[in-house]
Amino acid sequence: MDISDGSAWTDPNHSSSLRTPSLHQQPPDYGLLTRTLIHSPVVKKILPARIRRADLYDVVFIGVRIPPYPPPYSSSHKLETFLELHLLTESGKLQKVASKTDFRAEIRDARVFGSQRESNLSGIPKDDSMNGIHQEDRKLSLPPDVLVLTMDSGNLAFVYAREVVETGEVEFVINMIRISGKGLNPKYLGKAMTVDPFSRAMATTAYQDTFRIFALHSMEEVHRQMSEGLPLNPIKEERTIEVKGCFVVHMEFLYPNAMDTDHVLLVLFLIDANRKSKLQLYEWSPSKSLLDDHDMVNYGLRLSEDISIPIHIIPLVIHSAFLIVTEFYTHVVKASDIMDGNAKFHKVAIYSGPTRGQKQPLVTAYSRPYRHPQYSGNHDDMYLAMENGDIYYMEVEASGLGNLVQATSKASFLECSIGSAFAVLDNGLGKDDMIVAGGEMSSGGIYLVNISAYAVDTGAKQEESVTNWAPVFDFSLIDVSKSGMTPRDRVFAITGRGDHGAVTELRHGIQATSKEVREFLSGVRQLWILPDGSGEGYFVLAGLAQESFMCYRSGNGRDMPGDWWDCQSLKALELEEPTLAAGGVDLPGSAAVNGQKTVQPWTIQITPSVITLCQLSFEDFRDIEDGMDTDVKPPKRMQQRCEDGESIISAALYRNFTLITQRNSTGVKLVLAEIKLQQGSDQFLTPIGASVDLGDDPTFVGFGEFQNQPVAMIGTRMATIQILQCSTTEGLLPVSEMPLYHHCDSSENGIHFCESAIIISSDKASKLLCGLRGGSVVDFSLDSAGPGDLKLTLNREIHFGPIPVQLYNDTRRKDVAFALAGPEVYRFEMPRGKFKAAQLVFVVKDLEVDPTIHALTQAPDSSSLICVTEDKIVVADIGDTPSGKICGRKLMLKQTPRRMLYHEPLGVFVVATSYTVGSSDSFSEERKSYCGLKIIHPESGESLLREDPIQGIVCCKSKKPIFGTPGEQIYCITEWHFKSTVNENEYRYIAIGAGTIVPGQPPSGRGIILTLKQDTDGKIDIRKQFQWKESEPVYSLAPFGSNGILYCSGKTLKLRTLNEQTLRMEDAASTRLRSPAAHISVTSNNLIHLSCAADSLLVAAYENGELKKVFSDSVARAGFHHIKALPNLVLATDKQYGLTGHWHFPAPPSDTNALRSTKTIFDAELTSSISRVRRGMCRPPWIDNQKKIPGVVTIPEGLEQDEYTGITGKGDNLIAAGVDGSFFQLTILTKEAVELLRFLQRLFAVEQKGGKYAPLSKFEDTDLRGRHVDGDFLAQVVKLGPEWLKMAVEKRETAGRWNGIERGELMGFNGMVERVLGKMDWDDGLRVYENVVAYVDELVNDAVL
Repeated sequence: MDISDGSAWTDPNHSSSLRTPSLHQQPPDYGLLTRTLIHSPVVKKILPARIRRADLYDVVFIGVRIPPYPPPYSSSHKLETFLELHLLTESGKLQKVASKTDFRAEIRDARVFGSQRESNLSGIPKDDSMNGIHQEDRKLSLPPDVLVLTMDSGNLAFVYAREVVETGEVEFVINMIRISGKGLNPKYLGKAMTVDPFSRAMATTAYQDTFRIFALHSMEEVHRQMSEGLPLNPIKEERTIEVKGCFVVHMEFLYPNAMDTDHVLLVLFLIDANRKSKLQLYEWSPSKSLLDDHDMVNYGLRLSEDISIPIHIIPLVIHSAFLIVTEFYTHVVKASDIMDGNAKFHKVAIYSGPTRGQKQPLVTAYSRPYRHPQYSGNHDDMYLAMENGDIYYMEVEASGLGNLVQATSKASFLECSIGSAFAVLDNGLGKDDMIVAGGEMSSGGIYLVNISAYAVDTGAKQEESVTNWAPVFDFSLIDVSKSGMTPRDRVFAITGRGDHGAVTELRHGIQATSKEVREFLSGVRQLWILPDGSGEGYFVLAGLAQESFMCYRSGNGRDMPGDWWDCQSLKALELEEPTLAAGGVDLPGSAAVNGQKTVQPWTIQITPSVITLCQLSFEDFRDIEDGMDTDVKPPKRMQQRCEDGESIISAALYRNFTLITQRNSTGVKLVLAEIKLQQGSDQFLTPIGASVDLGDDPTFVGFGEFQNQPVAMIGTRMATIQILQCSTTEGLLPVSEMPLYHHCDSSENGIHFCESAIIISSDKASKLLCGLRGGSVVDFSLDSAGPGDLKLTLNREIHFGPIPVQLYNDTRRKDVAFALAGPEVYRFEMPRGKFKAAQLVFVVKDLEVDPTIHALTQAPDSSSLICVTEDKIVVADIGDTPSGKICGRKLMLKQTPRRMLYHEPLGVFVVATSYTVGSSDSFSEERKSYCGLKIIHPESGESLLREDPIQGIVCCKSKKPIFGTPGEQIYCITEWHFKSTVNENEYRYIAIGAGTIVPGQPPSGRGIILTLKQDTDGKIDIRKQFQWKESEPVYSLAPFGSNGILYCSGKTLKLRTLNEQTLRMEDAASTRLRSPAAHISVTSNNLIHLSCAADSLLVAAYENGELKKVFSDSVARAGFHHIKALPNLVLATDKQYGLTGHWHFPAPPSDTNALRSTKTIFDAELTSSISRVRRGMCRPPWIDNQKKIPGVVTIPEGLEQDEYTGITGKGDNLIAAGVDGSFFQLTILTKEAVELLRFLQRLFAVEQKGGKYAPLSKFEDTDLRGRHVDGDFLAQVVKLGPEWLKMAVEKRETAGRWNGIERGELMGFNGMVERVLGKMDWDDGLRVYENVVAYVDELVNDAVL
């Protein structure tokens, strides 16, 4: 779509050429689609909760966004909240199984109630037969736990999860119950919640004055509601209790006395109007009504001033006691003492007491480990987590002294900052305790803490990382793909603070976590798994160019580390030749059991000259290794060798069948043979039917399975794929042949040769996938056209890169395959017949660079892949039901990152950082903040900046420090290209804006121009070329023209130019602003765009030696960032979650003294403040980068160069980063597309969310917010599918409501669809709705980070 206005564009370096725009230019009718690509990673709570089944160890993650700036009080904005369900696997990994992000309300607190759980004595369940729950009983299995949430919408949400057998997915079942607002301020409702330890009651409170108690039904009643499909409502009755004039700080249920479980105890920590603290204890019987005033008793206790406001109240299992944890001390109190009026507060020393001038870390969370019932009967042990990552272990014993605490000692420390997201998971008795921490402005993880008689202060062993990349204040989209691979930008964001500061690469994919890494051979081309007759493990055969290599791994494929053995000494296979095919076959043994012959595992290997059948056993190898080979019989084997003049070119195996391509003097033939033992003979191959003459060497030979029958797949040198039926009586029967090249010259056939092919099938569809020599995968639909006939339909060609693609079937699932495309591995899947792909992201310990995979295979009966890199073999686990997640790779800085820049000439990141000198644990020692630079390689993370060990970063010429002023901070960094008028050379500089703000001193700022030079040793030297000083900090800067720099110092916009004669940066112009500019960009016609603290967008112009303000947003907003999306169209973000589209004339008005308003054409409110918007190419390989989607407005082709000025980045994907770590795709839409998509969005809201139908008005009549389409809603429409859409549309048609106007005028749904997608055949049943859903799918799944 051409949106250029045809006006004259001018040279930005000559202000005299400015022109007045034509009067006919009008703002376009555009809208905006936003789609959440990555949700905020901030986890606020982690709760072990069996909300699916008793035999599954599920863990719930609850998170919200980081509020970077307080919204205005009038804002109706709802915080983004997410709920994730993870499964703790046998290998100690957390596997994400479900998530919910569309609450449209903030989760304020969460607790779990349910059946009492005993510790899992044998660890995590390994199969579905645990606890009497069998596979066929899954539907009837009821969760023993229920998750309860308090929402800021005034609702209680009761949540459990169930497996949908038809789709294999897990879904949440949620029932919202409105909390009565009587006596409660709804603005603060549900601030805190607590649940009785025995699930008899729960309570919730606002901030002050009142709280509410709920009596709960028994779990038997709750299970009855679940089994009958009723809305889940555990509440039996409720009661509101007043604590007038008091602020409710904490509220917790206490454990009742072990001998008296007919009482419920609730304790509150209150602060009254006089700022005095007190404890209020309530006691009642659960067997009586809550409304019985005579049954409920309360006790009050005024607290002394030396007990400060607590951080936590922690109930103890013993003696109905509890801990009051404050900033400085921890006290133990018994409920019985409060009731007797003789409360004693015993101090507990968690760490060595506070010394003068020392600051001690705060207790941020606690959790109890699982212990044997005999031990936990009179003990109550727990882990206390400190904000700095320290972990303390507290032992509480019934026979202890007055304070009950027997001992507290430091147990470990975690390499992360710990917030409220902390829990101990049940790793089974007899094993180390397993701790999971979400991380606070740092990544957390799953850790193993050693249990010993005496605590040892050692770092916990990290099993898995829980990535947290929030907050994000800057990011870059960089293409770091290997040479020749399909261009695709990756996200690199600056994350963390202090020692956790890093540049983090974020990728969506399936995480493959390494379990083992061993040194291995180089040059491996292929891997095969061979069976071990002893059943202890398996053999791994590696194929090289001229030979083969065999090794052995113990462990039998289970998800635990094994031992590796070099098995070259086991003379069973032909290892001096390259292997063409190998595998295991099951053949009848000689012994019989119950009259039937047993099946024994055999190994077959095919090389160019010989076919070997043998039985491999690790026991034989071990005996040889132990020096007992004189008494050991060699492995039983048989061989069939080629005749003279014959050789085997290629081969394949399928169960007990093999395909062999033989070449001899008469030509090339393909033979199908059955592998079976013949009594009294060494012959084990029986040909089936006649051989097939091929005429030339095939490029590939392989087996596939279609409708449970084997087929042969042959790649030819005519760039075709042949399909032959494998008949057990007639042999190979030709079925179909399909070309693999399309729209190309026949001379290019070589790159379309098939190098591998597989068939994947679901219950609804089958696909033939062909991996080509040129680095592509061709996707065909495979259908039966009748007996002995197959129909192949071309779907797509996916281009990965120049290296041949190798395809592998998943050994456990027919609908899954893996693709090795160059250095990358992808997983293909067909859920419900729909093609789905995801990249595997390998996380290899102690390996910072992404491993380049050369060959792979799958471990038997396992979710692990065995991969070979250049010189290592890696066993990586992807999980039993792998799902996509955000995988983070951190390039550590060890300082707090502020801004980042990708310096393309050197291919490095230049990161502005800050760091603090002085002890963080000291009150007396003054801490000073400094700024600096880090230069790191984007792949290895290696620090490349040459620094002086004493002075830090110094100028390589003057040898003087560049930074070092206390309190100075870098606010902005950019590249500046200067073109000399003397020698016509172009110089590339780094421009930095900095400022110093120190209490009691006047502020200051400076601009710095640096050059980077890489030495022969790879290190980079920095030279300070120019510098100028300002009286206020330099908050933003941007290149201007060929020799100028624009920058904002304080509230002044200034222009400096470089004088080549004096080599000084000279003042050229300045103008005063209403507020500082946080971001500056320069576009065509000398227009300067600024995001200011008081203006989301301000446009200035440089004319006749002056800077003048010419356009401004008509609404005052706290500007954050902006980007030129299209000629004349700028997207601006603000700090109150807003994103607006501003159109203005392409040139300033003739009267530049008059400030005019930009035209706002759409206004969106997101779930986070957008800190940066970048343009890039973020489509995955299976989506063509050049593809144009109907209704999407992109940069028109054919624009002049100056029309592109200010449009940074390549590609059509606009990616926005929220401060809270969420990422969004922004898509600009035509008016017609907005109308169609808003209708679908409203349809979903009405039909699925129970909303009230409100007719939508015409595009021109909607407010600016109405031009924003929520892609997260549309993603749900895609998930529901065309059948649901057809039903919902027909229901609306009956109602006669179409976009708020008469059906005849817009032709209803038909008209909206055809204005976007073109003419449709409405008589073709479901096809039109399939097209609409496919179109929406393209829109909302266009980019993958």
